[in-house]
Amino acid sequence: MRAARQIGCDEATRLISAGLDRELSGPARANLRLHYLACSACRRFEQQMLMLRRALRGMDAGDVDASAPPNPPEEPPR
Repeated sequence: MRAARQIGCDEATRLISAGLDRELSGPARANLRLHYLACSACRRFEQQMLMLRRALRGMDAGDVDASAPPNPPEEPPR
Protein backbone atom coordinates (compact mmCIF):
# COMPACT_ATOMS: atom_id res chain seq x y z
CA MET A 1 0.00 0.00 0.00
CA ARG A 2 1.27 3.43 -0.93
CA ALA A 3 1.91 6.01 1.79
CA ALA A 4 -0.38 9.03 1.90
CA ARG A 5 1.05 12.09 0.22
CA GLN A 6 0.52 15.75 0.97
CA ILE A 7 -2.03 17.37 -1.37
CA GLY A 8 -3.13 20.98 -1.80
CA CYS A 9 -6.57 22.50 -1.39
CA ASP A 10 -7.29 22.35 -5.14
CA GLU A 11 -6.84 18.58 -5.21
CA ALA A 12 -8.61 18.16 -1.87
CA THR A 13 -11.72 19.99 -3.08
CA ARG A 14 -11.66 17.93 -6.28
CA LEU A 15 -11.52 14.74 -4.19
CA ILE A 16 -14.29 15.98 -1.88
CA SER A 17 -16.53 16.63 -4.88
CA ALA A 18 -15.65 13.30 -6.48
CA GLY A 19 -16.33 11.52 -3.19
CA LEU A 20 -19.91 12.79 -3.28
CA ASP A 21 -20.44 10.99 -6.59
CA ARG A 22 -18.45 7.80 -6.07
CA GLU A 23 -16.34 5.96 -3.53
CA LEU A 24 -12.76 7.21 -3.46
CA SER A 25 -9.83 4.81 -3.73
CA GLY A 26 -7.93 3.97 -0.56
CA PRO A 27 -4.94 6.18 -1.45
CA ALA A 28 -7.21 9.11 -2.34
CA ARG A 29 -9.06 8.79 0.99
CA ALA A 30 -5.73 8.63 2.85
CA ASN A 31 -4.43 11.73 1.05
CA LEU A 32 -7.63 13.59 1.91
CA ARG A 33 -7.51 12.56 5.58
CA LEU A 34 -3.89 13.72 5.77
CA HIS A 35 -4.88 17.06 4.23
CA TYR A 36 -7.75 17.47 6.74
CA LEU A 37 -5.24 17.34 9.61
CA ALA A 38 -3.78 20.65 8.48
CA CYS A 39 -6.68 22.35 6.69
CA SER A 40 -9.81 23.43 8.52
CA ALA A 41 -11.08 25.20 5.38
CA CYS A 42 -11.30 21.92 3.46
CA ARG A 43 -12.91 20.16 6.43
CA ARG A 44 -15.49 22.96 6.48
CA PHE A 45 -15.94 22.71 2.68
CA GLU A 46 -16.71 19.00 3.00
CA GLN A 47 -19.27 19.66 5.73
CA GLN A 48 -20.91 22.37 3.60
CA MET A 49 -21.10 20.06 0.58
CA LEU A 50 -22.66 17.29 2.70
CA MET A 51 -25.19 19.72 4.15
CA LEU A 52 -26.07 21.00 0.66
CA ARG A 53 -26.45 17.43 -0.60
CA ARG A 54 -28.84 16.56 2.24
CA ALA A 55 -30.86 19.74 1.61
CA LEU A 56 -31.13 19.07 -2.12
CA ARG A 57 -32.16 15.46 -1.58
CA GLY A 58 -34.97 16.70 0.66
CA MET A 59 -36.42 18.90 -2.09
CA ASP A 60 -39.05 17.80 -4.59
CA ALA A 61 -38.26 18.37 -8.25
CA GLY A 62 -41.29 20.70 -8.36
CA ASP A 63 -39.69 22.95 -5.72
CA VAL A 64 -37.25 24.36 -8.27
CA ASP A 65 -38.34 26.70 -11.04
CA ALA A 66 -35.43 26.71 -13.48
CA SER A 67 -36.99 29.53 -15.49
CA ALA A 68 -37.11 31.90 -12.51
CA PRO A 69 -34.38 34.56 -12.54
CA PRO A 70 -31.98 34.58 -9.61
CA ASN A 71 -32.68 36.95 -6.74
CA PRO A 72 -31.35 40.42 -7.56
CA PRO A 73 -28.50 41.60 -5.36
CA GLU A 74 -29.52 43.75 -2.46
CA GLU A 75 -28.69 47.41 -2.80
CA PRO A 76 -26.17 48.66 -0.22
CA PRO A 77 -27.50 51.09 2.38
CA ARG A 78 -27.02 54.73 1.49
